[in-house]
Amino acid sequence: MSFSHHRLGLVILTCSASSLAFADNKTIEHISIFGSKENLEKQAGSAYRLDEDDLDTFQYQDINRVLKDIPGVNIQEEDGFGLRPNIGFRGAHPHRSRKITLLEDGVLLGPAPYSAPAAYYFPMMYRIGTVEVFKGPSSVRFGPNSIGGALNLITRPIPDQFTYGFRGEVGTFETYKGEFDVGGTYDNISFILNGARIESDGFKELPDDDAPTGFRRDDLQLKLRYDLNPQHSFELKTVRAHEKSNETYLGLTEEDFERNPYERYAASAKDDMAWTRNQIMLTHVYDGELFSGTTKVYRYWFHRNWSKFNGFGDSNVVPLDVILRPDGSNLLFLSILKGEEDTSSTNDRVIIGDNDRSYVSEGVQWDGQIPLELSWSDNSELSLGLRHHKDEIKRNHTEQAYLMQDGSLLLAQDSAQVSTNRTFDSSVSNSLYFNLRQDFSAISWTIGGRFEAIADERKDPLASESTSIKRDDELTVFGTGLSWQISQPWLVFAGVNQGITVVGPGQLDSVKPEESLNYELGLRFRKGSFNADAVAFLSDYSNIKGTCSFSSGCSGSNLDQEFNGGEALIQGLELMIQNQNNIGPLSLRQGLAYTYTQAEFASDTVSDNPEWGIGDINSGDPLPYLSNHNLALQLSADWHSYEAVASYQYKSKMFDQTVDEDRREIPSYSVVDLSFAKYISMNAKVFLRAENVLDEVYQVSLRPYGLRPGKPRLLSIGFNWKNL
Repeated sequence: MSFSHHRLGLVILTCSASSLAFADNKTIEHISIFGSKENLEKQAGSAYRLDEDDLDTFQYQDINRVLKDIPGVNIQEEDGFGLRPNIGFRGAHPHRSRKITLLEDGVLLGPAPYSAPAAYYFPMMYRIGTVEVFKGPSSVRFGPNSIGGALNLITRPIPDQFTYGFRGEVGTFETYKGEFDVGGTYDNISFILNGARIESDGFKELPDDDAPTGFRRDDLQLKLRYDLNPQHSFELKTVRAHEKSNETYLGLTEEDFERNPYERYAASAKDDMAWTRNQIMLTHVYDGELFSGTTKVYRYWFHRNWSKFNGFGDSNVVPLDVILRPDGSNLLFLSILKGEEDTSSTNDRVIIGDNDRSYVSEGVQWDGQIPLELSWSDNSELSLGLRHHKDEIKRNHTEQAYLMQDGSLLLAQDSAQVSTNRTFDSSVSNSLYFNLRQDFSAISWTIGGRFEAIADERKDPLASESTSIKRDDELTVFGTGLSWQISQPWLVFAGVNQGITVVGPGQLDSVKPEESLNYELGLRFRKGSFNADAVAFLSDYSNIKGTCSFSSGCSGSNLDQEFNGGEALIQGLELMIQNQNNIGPLSLRQGLAYTYTQAEFASDTVSDNPEWGIGDINSGDPLPYLSNHNLALQLSADWHSYEAVASYQYKSKMFDQTVDEDRREIPSYSVVDLSFAKYISMNAKVFLRAENVLDEVYQVSLRPYGLRPGKPRLLSIGFNWKNL
């Protein structure tokens, strides 16, 4: 079966009619992990899909808001616009999405997935036509980090006939968005060209009203396909993207947050992120009678420089401590942060750091499907995958001192630029995966596994003892799932799989991979237009691992250091309910997605990792930035040429760290979004969207340097047009 317009598709959802009009089934299957309708219906385990209609409901650019209707997904907001998302699945720490595998068209997406998995780049959603989410046994095939699962973003397919379209949007905070696409097929050659720009002045305010706090993003994608014959086709995809955002990690004291949550301190006026992304991928597809296979050769370049507040001239003064305890000697440093006091010595100078990083990611990947004729099963298929991957990151971090004078930052003329990090990390991985699916009447069984051999190296020209650290790891993970169609409306499924997060370059020999054994038990009900899913999950970690990053409060020699955390236990429940009612020309749809997560350490340990807090961790202490309850409700109505959608999201309280001493609570919050649309013709519609329509003020983070808010009310009006 399939879900209706505007709605989430579960694992058995097939490609929507609008997608099929845009490209043939075979094309979609080779960029989708799910593949064909038959594969989706037989998938044993937790996997979800959003199609083009689902994504067009609110036309979000923010992936955080896109994923809120999928159970088992935990999100930590940061900048309010989703520029650098923090995504986790089933209790895996969401920070920088480093514990899930990110894919675009089935290929690793991150700037350096092995050497530096933090996702400082994420594609613009305008060119994404389908979103696939994998958890449990369905995620075994993905690496390097699959302890939480995998997210595959499928770009909009090449149309089989000439088409073009435009989408324009304006909103509060001087927010503008423009998108276009044009494509078509001529004999055996086809193409699609997509482009977009989004910019905003932002919703935060610096003391200097003319100082920027917004962003601008540009993105351009071209896909060309040549069909040699019915069996062979070739596709070239190129992307160039750019961002400049005046974003900061510097937050507020509790008192200042209560007074004005959207202010920024003067010390953050120089904070600026600029990055450029170039990528190219060549794909060959073979469709034969005995097997089908897809070969992809890819190379990505990514360069970023984030200039931002790093601290004070006196390195013993901790900025987070200044903000959390604004008394005594901290009052002077807080006044300097605000621009209320002038710098008077080298100790209270403001340190601005340039985190300049260059990344390269490249590889070749082959995925194949082989139908099997086995006498003991009704239908069988073997999926195989091979990948050779290399990536690297070159860091060139520097710092320089600034003076705070009359509320403005001025470069200290006697301050030299100091190199703080010049490490060069590189990784080479060879991986193999398999997945065997067998169908027996009402029962479907899958078993899969992945083997990886990883060699990485860190070179550090600033190190006093060793300039090169090498490490070799061989990893093997397995998973299996079983589904049983008890009756026509009822299906039960269960699965178990190993999860893993690999060790990055330059770590101590004592650092172990993060490992877990994951279990799930689920029930699906399908009858008419009513669908319900309930899944219980448990992840038993033999070793949970943390990473000391700048955004979690680390700096200097501890930056990017990894820590063992010992045993942890994450368990919970995922629930999804969807229904549709038709009353004459009125179509009503209801959707609910709820996740209960209990995530805690299961052994006593001592933490040196600021991400967890410094001090003793006791069994039962919570994992940071994971809420127990996440609820999303969606109500929509279509009547003739009118559409209306209301979305409600609730997130319960969470904690900023694990260690009990100085552990602080991030309160619960609720957000309501509304969308109204009117089709003025079959080709065009106008729409009005209100995000956080009740203007809820809520906290999203306390790390690394104080409280930061979620996005306030944002009103947008737009126009869509496409020739049909």
